[in-house]
Amino acid sequence: MLLLFFSQYTLAATTADIDTWGTMDENPPQITADLTNHTGYTGSNHTFAINVTDDESGIDYVELHYWYPSTAVTIVRMNHTVNDTYQTNITLLTDYSIIYYIFKAVDNLGNYVETSTANVTIYDIIPPNISDVGANPFATTQNHYVNISCTVTDNWDVANVTLNITSTDELYQMDKTGNTYYKNLTFFITGNYQYHIEATDTSGNKAVSDNYNFQIVSGELTGTSSAFSVYVPLSIYQNSSSIVMAKLLNLEDGTPKSGFAQNISFSIIDPNGDYILNNATPYELKSGIYVCNFSVGGTLGQYIVIGTCHYSDGLNFMDAGMFTVKWDIYNNMSRFVERMGDLIFLVNYQGKNITDKVAFQIREEGLRIRSYIPKADQKSFFTELAEIALGKFYELFFYLFVVVGIIVVVGTIYGSRKAKQTAKNISKLPTIIADIVAKNEKERK
Repeated sequence: MLLLFFSQYTLAATTADIDTWGTMDENPPQITADLTNHTGYTGSNHTFAINVTDDESGIDYVELHYWYPSTAVTIVRMNHTVNDTYQTNITLLTDYSIIYYIFKAVDNLGNYVETSTANVTIYDIIPPNISDVGANPFATTQNHYVNISCTVTDNWDVANVTLNITSTDELYQMDKTGNTYYKNLTFFITGNYQYHIEATDTSGNKAVSDNYNFQIVSGELTGTSSAFSVYVPLSIYQNSSSIVMAKLLNLEDGTPKSGFAQNISFSIIDPNGDYILNNATPYELKSGIYVCNFSVGGTLGQYIVIGTCHYSDGLNFMDAGMFTVKWDIYNNMSRFVERMGDLIFLVNYQGKNITDKVAFQIREEGLRIRSYIPKADQKSFFTELAEIALGKFYELFFYLFVVVGIIVVVGTIYGSRKAKQTAKNISKLPTIIADIVAKNEKERK
Protein backbone atom coordinates (compact mmCIF):
# COMPACT_ATOMS: atom_id res chain seq x y z
CA MET A 1 0.00 0.00 0.00
CA LEU A 2 2.77 2.38 0.94
CA LEU A 3 4.62 1.66 -2.32
CA LEU A 4 1.44 2.22 -4.33
CA PHE A 5 0.87 5.53 -2.55
CA PHE A 6 4.35 6.83 -3.37
CA SER A 7 4.06 5.66 -6.98
CA GLN A 8 0.80 7.50 -7.47
CA TYR A 9 2.18 10.57 -5.75
CA THR A 10 5.29 10.61 -7.93
CA LEU A 11 3.28 10.19 -11.14
CA ALA A 12 0.89 12.94 -10.14
CA ALA A 13 3.73 15.27 -9.24
CA THR A 14 5.53 14.62 -12.51
CA THR A 15 2.37 15.16 -14.54
CA ALA A 16 1.67 18.36 -12.67
CA ASP A 17 5.21 19.60 -13.33
CA ILE A 18 4.92 18.91 -17.06
CA ASP A 19 1.55 20.62 -17.30
CA THR A 20 2.77 23.56 -15.29
CA TRP A 21 6.00 23.87 -17.38
CA GLY A 22 4.00 23.70 -20.59
CA THR A 23 1.57 26.39 -19.54
CA MET A 24 4.29 28.56 -18.02
CA ASP A 25 6.06 29.45 -21.31
CA GLU A 26 4.02 29.90 -24.42
CA ASN A 27 5.63 33.23 -25.19
CA PRO A 28 8.42 33.61 -27.77
CA PRO A 29 11.66 35.48 -27.02
CA GLN A 30 11.64 39.25 -27.16
CA ILE A 31 13.95 41.05 -29.62
CA THR A 32 14.59 44.41 -28.03
CA ALA A 33 17.07 46.02 -30.43
CA ASP A 34 18.68 45.51 -33.84
CA LEU A 35 22.26 46.70 -33.32
CA THR A 36 23.35 46.18 -36.93
CA ASN A 37 24.96 49.07 -38.78
CA HIS A 38 22.86 49.53 -41.91
CA THR A 39 25.81 50.85 -43.92
CA GLY A 40 28.48 48.42 -45.15
CA TYR A 41 31.36 48.28 -47.61
CA THR A 42 32.34 45.79 -50.31
CA GLY A 43 34.67 43.07 -49.11
CA SER A 44 34.53 44.24 -45.48
CA ASN A 45 33.72 42.18 -42.40
CA HIS A 46 30.25 43.34 -41.28
CA THR A 47 28.77 42.69 -37.83
CA PHE A 48 25.11 41.70 -37.47
CA ALA A 49 23.91 41.99 -33.86
CA ILE A 50 20.69 42.04 -31.81
CA ASN A 51 19.57 42.17 -28.21
CA VAL A 52 17.16 39.32 -27.39
CA THR A 53 15.68 38.16 -24.07
CA ASP A 54 13.49 35.35 -22.75
CA ASP A 55 12.63 35.52 -19.04
CA GLU A 56 10.84 32.18 -18.95
CA SER A 57 12.45 29.06 -20.48
CA GLY A 58 15.52 30.96 -21.79
CA ILE A 59 17.13 31.35 -25.20
CA ASP A 60 18.09 28.18 -27.07
CA TYR A 61 19.65 29.78 -30.15
CA VAL A 62 19.54 32.83 -32.41
CA GLU A 63 20.00 32.74 -36.19
CA LEU A 64 20.80 35.24 -38.90
CA HIS A 65 19.11 34.57 -42.25
CA TYR A 66 20.63 36.67 -45.04
CA TRP A 67 20.57 36.87 -48.82
CA TYR A 68 21.57 39.08 -51.72
CA PRO A 69 19.36 39.89 -54.71
CA SER A 70 18.86 36.70 -56.76
CA THR A 71 20.71 34.47 -54.27
CA ALA A 72 19.53 31.74 -51.90
CA VAL A 73 19.13 32.33 -48.17
CA THR A 74 22.10 31.52 -45.94
CA ILE A 75 21.47 30.66 -42.27
CA VAL A 76 24.12 31.30 -39.61
CA ARG A 77 23.96 30.57 -35.86
CA MET A 78 24.84 33.70 -33.90
CA ASN A 79 27.18 33.87 -30.92
CA HIS A 80 26.11 35.00 -27.47
CA THR A 81 28.58 37.71 -26.50
CA VAL A 82 27.61 39.78 -23.42
CA ASN A 83 24.35 40.31 -21.56
CA ASP A 84 21.47 39.96 -24.05
CA THR A 85 23.55 40.49 -27.20
CA TYR A 86 24.00 37.96 -30.01
CA GLN A 87 26.17 38.67 -33.03
CA THR A 88 27.94 37.22 -36.05
CA ASN A 89 30.28 38.58 -38.71
CA ILE A 90 29.74 38.26 -42.47
CA THR A 91 32.17 39.27 -45.21
CA LEU A 92 30.11 41.35 -47.62
CA LEU A 93 30.37 40.25 -51.24
CA THR A 94 31.91 42.68 -53.70
CA ASP A 95 29.28 42.28 -56.44
CA TYR A 96 26.20 43.64 -54.67
CA SER A 97 24.98 46.99 -53.38
CA ILE A 98 22.51 45.58 -50.81
CA ILE A 99 22.10 42.59 -48.49
CA TYR A 100 18.79 41.54 -46.87
CA TYR A 101 18.42 39.79 -43.53
CA ILE A 102 16.11 38.69 -40.72
CA PHE A 103 16.81 37.42 -37.20
CA LYS A 104 15.18 34.33 -35.70
CA ALA A 105 15.29 33.67 -31.94
CA VAL A 106 14.16 30.32 -30.45
CA ASP A 107 13.64 29.54 -26.75
CA ASN A 108 14.15 26.22 -24.98
CA LEU A 109 10.53 25.13 -25.60
CA GLY A 110 10.62 25.85 -29.32
CA ASN A 111 8.80 29.17 -29.21
CA TYR A 112 10.36 31.51 -31.74
CA VAL A 113 10.16 34.97 -33.16
CA GLU A 114 11.36 36.36 -36.50
CA THR A 115 12.01 39.98 -37.32
CA SER A 116 10.74 41.66 -40.43
CA THR A 117 13.15 41.95 -43.36
CA ALA A 118 15.85 44.59 -42.98
CA ASN A 119 18.81 45.46 -45.17
CA VAL A 120 22.33 46.85 -45.23
CA THR A 121 23.28 49.22 -48.03
CA ILE A 122 26.70 48.25 -49.41
CA TYR A 123 29.00 50.93 -50.75
CA ASP A 124 31.77 50.07 -53.19
CA ILE A 125 35.28 50.91 -51.95
CA ILE A 126 37.26 48.67 -54.31
CA PRO A 127 39.08 50.53 -57.11
CA PRO A 128 39.34 49.14 -60.64
CA ASN A 129 42.08 46.66 -61.50
CA ILE A 130 44.53 47.78 -64.20
CA SER A 131 46.66 45.13 -65.91
CA ASP A 132 48.46 44.28 -69.16
CA VAL A 133 49.66 47.85 -69.69
CA GLY A 134 51.93 48.26 -72.70
CA ALA A 135 52.92 50.29 -75.74
CA ASN A 136 53.18 48.72 -79.18
CA PRO A 137 55.75 49.26 -80.45
CA PHE A 138 58.02 50.18 -77.54
CA ALA A 139 59.87 52.46 -79.93
CA THR A 140 59.17 54.01 -83.30
CA THR A 141 60.04 57.04 -85.38
CA GLN A 142 58.25 60.36 -85.61
CA ASN A 143 54.75 60.39 -87.11
CA HIS A 144 54.28 56.64 -86.67
CA TYR A 145 51.51 55.29 -84.47
CA VAL A 146 52.07 54.03 -80.94
CA ASN A 147 49.21 51.92 -79.61
CA ILE A 148 48.94 52.09 -75.82
CA SER A 149 46.58 49.53 -74.34
CA CYS A 150 45.57 47.94 -71.04
CA THR A 151 42.93 45.76 -69.43
CA VAL A 152 40.64 47.33 -66.82
CA THR A 153 38.07 45.44 -64.74
CA ASP A 154 35.93 46.39 -61.76
CA ASN A 155 33.70 44.55 -59.31
CA TRP A 156 30.87 46.92 -60.32
CA ASP A 157 31.40 49.05 -63.43
CA VAL A 158 34.22 51.09 -64.94
CA ALA A 159 33.25 54.72 -65.51
CA ASN A 160 36.25 55.99 -67.48
CA VAL A 161 39.87 55.18 -68.29
CA THR A 162 42.41 57.90 -69.01
CA LEU A 163 45.86 57.77 -70.56
CA ASN A 164 48.22 60.25 -68.91
CA ILE A 165 51.36 61.10 -70.89
CA THR A 166 53.23 62.56 -67.94
CA SER A 167 56.20 63.68 -70.04
CA THR A 168 54.03 66.18 -71.91
CA ASP A 169 51.23 66.51 -69.32
CA GLU A 170 48.58 65.35 -71.80
CA LEU A 171 45.41 63.39 -70.98
CA TYR A 172 43.48 61.17 -73.41
CA GLN A 173 40.22 59.29 -72.92
CA MET A 174 40.88 55.72 -74.02
CA ASP A 175 38.70 53.77 -76.46
CA LYS A 176 37.16 50.48 -75.37
CA THR A 177 36.57 46.98 -76.69
CA GLY A 178 35.26 44.72 -73.93
CA ASN A 179 37.66 45.08 -71.01
CA THR A 180 40.48 46.26 -73.27
CA TYR A 181 41.18 50.00 -73.44
CA TYR A 182 43.49 51.51 -76.05
CA LYS A 183 44.66 54.72 -77.68
CA ASN A 184 46.57 55.18 -80.94
CA LEU A 185 48.77 58.27 -81.00
CA THR A 186 51.51 59.79 -83.12
CA PHE A 187 54.33 61.94 -81.76
CA PHE A 188 56.41 64.54 -83.56
CA ILE A 189 59.11 65.18 -80.96
CA THR A 190 61.83 62.59 -80.38
CA GLY A 191 62.62 61.42 -76.88
CA ASN A 192 61.53 59.18 -74.04
CA TYR A 193 57.85 59.37 -73.13
CA GLN A 194 56.55 58.26 -69.76
CA TYR A 195 52.90 57.42 -69.20
CA HIS A 196 50.47 55.77 -66.82
CA ILE A 197 46.81 54.73 -66.82
CA GLU A 198 44.11 56.14 -64.53
CA ALA A 199 40.81 54.29 -64.10
CA THR A 200 37.71 55.35 -62.15
CA ASP A 201 34.65 53.22 -61.39
CA THR A 202 31.02 54.29 -61.04
CA SER A 203 31.47 54.68 -57.28
CA GLY A 204 34.31 57.16 -57.71
CA ASN A 205 37.10 54.77 -56.69
CA LYS A 206 40.28 55.50 -58.61
CA ALA A 207 43.25 53.34 -59.56
CA VAL A 208 46.56 54.50 -61.04
CA SER A 209 48.97 52.14 -62.78
CA ASP A 210 52.74 52.14 -62.54
CA ASN A 211 54.71 54.36 -64.90
CA TYR A 212 55.76 52.95 -68.28
CA ASN A 213 57.90 54.22 -71.15
CA PHE A 214 58.13 54.26 -74.92
CA GLN A 215 60.64 55.94 -77.21
CA ILE A 216 60.31 58.15 -80.28
CA VAL A 217 63.47 58.31 -82.39
CA SER A 218 64.51 60.20 -85.48
CA GLY A 219 65.10 58.60 -88.84
CA GLU A 220 63.15 57.12 -91.69
CA LEU A 221 61.29 53.93 -90.95
CA THR A 222 59.90 51.99 -93.86
CA GLY A 223 58.22 49.53 -91.55
CA THR A 224 58.69 46.35 -89.62
CA SER A 225 59.42 42.96 -91.06
CA SER A 226 59.81 39.41 -89.81
CA ALA A 227 63.15 39.51 -91.62
CA PHE A 228 64.56 41.69 -88.80
CA SER A 229 63.85 40.71 -85.18
CA VAL A 230 65.33 41.97 -81.91
CA TYR A 231 65.67 39.72 -78.85
CA VAL A 232 66.20 41.05 -75.32
CA PRO A 233 66.52 39.47 -71.86
CA LEU A 234 63.37 39.35 -69.76
CA SER A 235 65.13 40.85 -66.74
CA ILE A 236 68.62 41.34 -65.30
CA TYR A 237 70.02 42.50 -61.97
CA GLN A 238 71.42 45.95 -61.33
CA ASN A 239 75.16 46.52 -61.88
CA SER A 240 75.43 43.55 -64.24
CA SER A 241 76.00 42.83 -67.93
CA SER A 242 74.01 41.08 -70.63
CA ILE A 243 73.46 41.03 -74.40
CA VAL A 244 70.84 42.02 -76.94
CA MET A 245 70.56 40.19 -80.23
CA ALA A 246 69.11 40.71 -83.69
CA LYS A 247 68.30 38.15 -86.37
CA LEU A 248 68.41 39.26 -90.00
CA LEU A 249 67.09 37.24 -92.94
CA ASN A 250 67.22 37.78 -96.68
CA LEU A 251 63.91 39.09 -97.95
CA GLU A 252 64.22 37.00 -101.10
CA ASP A 253 64.50 33.52 -99.64
CA GLY A 254 64.45 33.84 -95.82
CA THR A 255 68.01 32.59 -95.39
CA PRO A 256 70.34 34.24 -92.80
CA LYS A 257 71.84 37.49 -94.10
CA SER A 258 75.53 37.68 -93.24
CA GLY A 259 78.11 40.49 -93.26
CA PHE A 260 75.60 43.18 -92.39
CA ALA A 261 76.78 44.36 -88.94
CA GLN A 262 77.61 47.90 -90.10
CA ASN A 263 74.00 48.37 -91.23
CA ILE A 264 72.57 47.44 -87.81
CA SER A 265 72.57 49.54 -84.64
CA PHE A 266 71.30 49.15 -81.09
CA SER A 267 70.19 51.78 -78.59
CA ILE A 268 69.14 51.16 -74.98
CA ILE A 269 67.29 53.80 -72.95
CA ASP A 270 66.91 53.61 -69.17
CA PRO A 271 63.75 54.60 -67.22
CA ASN A 272 65.03 58.18 -66.91
CA GLY A 273 65.31 58.56 -70.68
CA ASP A 274 69.13 58.36 -70.68
CA TYR A 275 70.96 56.26 -73.26
CA ILE A 276 73.23 53.49 -71.97
CA LEU A 277 73.80 52.48 -75.62
CA ASN A 278 73.36 54.92 -78.49
CA ASN A 279 73.47 53.55 -82.04
CA ALA A 280 76.01 50.90 -81.07
CA THR A 281 77.23 48.58 -83.83
CA PRO A 282 76.91 44.86 -83.01
CA TYR A 283 79.23 42.02 -83.96
CA GLU A 284 78.14 39.00 -85.98
CA LEU A 285 78.02 35.94 -83.75
CA LYS A 286 77.19 33.63 -86.62
CA SER A 287 75.49 33.97 -89.97
CA GLY A 288 72.52 36.32 -89.61
CA ILE A 289 72.86 36.65 -85.80
CA TYR A 290 74.14 40.01 -84.50
CA VAL A 291 74.98 40.60 -80.84
CA CYS A 292 75.71 43.68 -78.74
CA ASN A 293 77.03 43.64 -75.16
CA PHE A 294 75.86 46.14 -72.56
CA SER A 295 76.03 46.87 -68.84
CA VAL A 296 73.53 48.50 -66.50
CA GLY A 297 74.11 50.45 -63.32
CA GLY A 298 71.93 50.81 -60.28
CA THR A 299 68.85 52.35 -61.92
CA LEU A 300 65.88 50.02 -61.50
CA GLY A 301 62.90 49.77 -63.83
CA GLN A 302 62.08 49.14 -67.48
CA TYR A 303 64.68 49.64 -70.21
CA ILE A 304 63.78 50.04 -73.89
CA VAL A 305 65.92 48.37 -76.57
CA ILE A 306 65.76 49.70 -80.13
CA GLY A 307 67.27 47.84 -83.05
CA THR A 308 67.42 49.43 -86.51
CA CYS A 309 68.51 47.97 -89.83
CA HIS A 310 69.29 49.87 -93.02
CA TYR A 311 68.47 46.99 -95.34
CA SER A 312 68.77 48.88 -98.61
CA ASP A 313 68.11 52.30 -100.07
CA GLY A 314 64.60 53.27 -99.08
CA LEU A 315 64.15 50.18 -96.90
CA ASN A 316 64.77 50.63 -93.18
CA PHE A 317 63.50 48.30 -90.47
CA MET A 318 63.09 48.76 -86.74
CA ASP A 319 62.23 46.37 -83.94
CA ALA A 320 62.15 47.01 -80.20
CA GLY A 321 61.96 45.20 -76.90
CA MET A 322 61.91 45.88 -73.19
CA PHE A 323 63.58 44.35 -70.15
CA THR A 324 63.47 45.05 -66.43
CA VAL A 325 66.42 45.77 -64.15
CA LYS A 326 65.79 44.37 -60.66
CA TRP A 327 67.34 44.98 -57.29
CA ASP A 328 70.14 42.44 -56.80
CA ILE A 329 69.25 40.76 -53.53
CA TYR A 330 72.14 38.28 -53.58
CA ASN A 331 74.96 40.75 -54.23
CA ASN A 332 73.51 43.17 -51.72
CA MET A 333 73.18 40.40 -49.14
CA SER A 334 76.80 39.42 -49.75
CA ARG A 335 78.03 42.98 -49.31
CA PHE A 336 75.74 43.39 -46.31
CA VAL A 337 77.40 40.44 -44.56
CA GLU A 338 80.87 41.64 -45.62
CA ARG A 339 80.26 45.02 -44.03
CA MET A 340 79.13 43.39 -40.81
CA GLY A 341 82.29 41.29 -40.94
CA ASP A 342 84.33 44.50 -41.18
CA LEU A 343 82.60 45.80 -38.07
CA ILE A 344 83.31 42.59 -36.17
CA PHE A 345 86.97 42.82 -37.26
CA LEU A 346 87.23 46.36 -35.90
CA VAL A 347 85.82 45.30 -32.54
CA ASN A 348 87.81 42.07 -32.21
CA TYR A 349 91.19 43.54 -33.12
CA GLN A 350 90.89 47.17 -32.14
CA GLY A 351 88.17 47.07 -29.50
CA LYS A 352 90.67 47.21 -26.64
CA ASN A 353 91.83 50.61 -27.76
CA ILE A 354 88.84 52.43 -29.26
CA THR A 355 90.22 55.72 -30.44
CA ASP A 356 88.28 58.49 -32.14
CA LYS A 357 89.51 57.13 -35.46
CA VAL A 358 88.24 53.62 -34.74
CA ALA A 359 84.92 54.99 -33.48
CA PHE A 360 84.56 56.97 -36.69
CA GLN A 361 85.34 53.87 -38.77
CA ILE A 362 82.73 51.85 -36.90
CA ARG A 363 80.11 54.54 -37.39
CA GLU A 364 80.92 54.83 -41.11
CA GLU A 365 80.70 51.07 -41.58
CA GLY A 366 77.31 51.16 -39.88
CA LEU A 367 76.13 53.87 -42.24
CA ARG A 368 77.35 51.91 -45.27
CA ILE A 369 75.33 48.91 -44.14
CA ARG A 370 72.21 51.00 -44.50
CA SER A 371 72.80 51.22 -48.26
CA TYR A 372 72.22 47.46 -48.48
CA ILE A 373 68.94 47.54 -46.57
CA PRO A 374 66.00 47.40 -49.04
CA LYS A 375 64.04 50.56 -49.72
CA ALA A 376 60.25 50.87 -49.85
CA ASP A 377 60.17 50.01 -53.56
CA GLN A 378 62.12 46.79 -52.93
CA LYS A 379 59.47 45.04 -50.83
CA SER A 380 60.09 41.72 -52.56
CA PHE A 381 63.39 41.55 -50.66
CA PHE A 382 61.90 39.72 -47.71
CA THR A 383 59.88 37.44 -49.96
CA GLU A 384 63.01 36.37 -51.80
CA LEU A 385 65.00 36.27 -48.56
CA ALA A 386 62.65 33.58 -47.27
CA GLU A 387 64.04 31.23 -49.93
CA ILE A 388 67.53 31.35 -48.43
CA ALA A 389 68.55 28.43 -46.18
CA LEU A 390 67.51 28.72 -42.53
CA GLY A 391 71.13 28.47 -41.46
CA LYS A 392 71.83 31.77 -43.20
CA PHE A 393 68.95 33.35 -41.34
CA TYR A 394 70.38 32.41 -37.96
CA GLU A 395 73.83 33.60 -38.98
CA LEU A 396 72.43 36.90 -40.18
CA PHE A 397 70.29 37.18 -37.05
CA PHE A 398 73.39 36.82 -34.85
CA TYR A 399 75.44 39.35 -36.83
CA LEU A 400 72.65 41.91 -36.70
CA PHE A 401 72.57 41.87 -32.93
CA VAL A 402 76.35 42.18 -32.80
CA VAL A 403 76.27 45.17 -35.14
CA VAL A 404 73.48 46.88 -33.22
CA GLY A 405 75.36 46.38 -29.97
CA ILE A 406 78.54 47.86 -31.41
CA ILE A 407 76.85 50.95 -32.76
CA VAL A 408 74.90 51.52 -29.56
CA VAL A 409 78.11 51.34 -27.49
CA VAL A 410 79.96 53.69 -29.82
CA GLY A 411 77.02 56.05 -29.90
CA THR A 412 76.83 56.08 -26.12
CA ILE A 413 80.57 56.68 -25.61
CA TYR A 414 80.98 59.39 -28.20
CA GLY A 415 77.46 60.81 -28.24
CA SER A 416 77.13 60.19 -31.94
CA ARG A 417 73.56 60.83 -32.97
CA LYS A 418 74.20 59.23 -36.34
CA ALA A 419 75.46 56.05 -34.71
CA LYS A 420 72.40 55.86 -32.48
CA GLN A 421 70.07 56.47 -35.40
CA THR A 422 71.85 53.80 -37.44
CA ALA A 423 71.42 51.32 -34.59
CA LYS A 424 67.75 52.18 -34.34
CA ASN A 425 67.22 51.59 -38.06
CA ILE A 426 69.13 48.31 -38.16
CA SER A 427 67.50 47.01 -34.99
CA LYS A 428 64.19 46.77 -36.83
CA LEU A 429 65.52 44.02 -39.10
CA PRO A 430 65.96 41.17 -36.57
CA THR A 431 62.28 41.24 -35.60
CA ILE A 432 61.18 41.02 -39.22
CA ILE A 433 63.65 38.26 -40.02
CA ALA A 434 62.69 36.31 -36.88
CA ASP A 435 59.04 36.39 -37.98
CA ILE A 436 59.99 35.08 -41.42
CA VAL A 437 62.08 32.29 -39.89
CA ALA A 438 59.24 31.25 -37.60
CA LYS A 439 56.76 31.25 -40.46
CA ASN A 440 59.15 29.27 -42.68
CA GLU A 441 59.72 26.65 -39.98
CA LYS A 442 55.98 26.36 -39.36
CA GLU A 443 55.33 25.72 -43.05
CA ARG A 444 58.14 23.15 -43.19
CA LYS A 445 56.57 21.25 -40.27
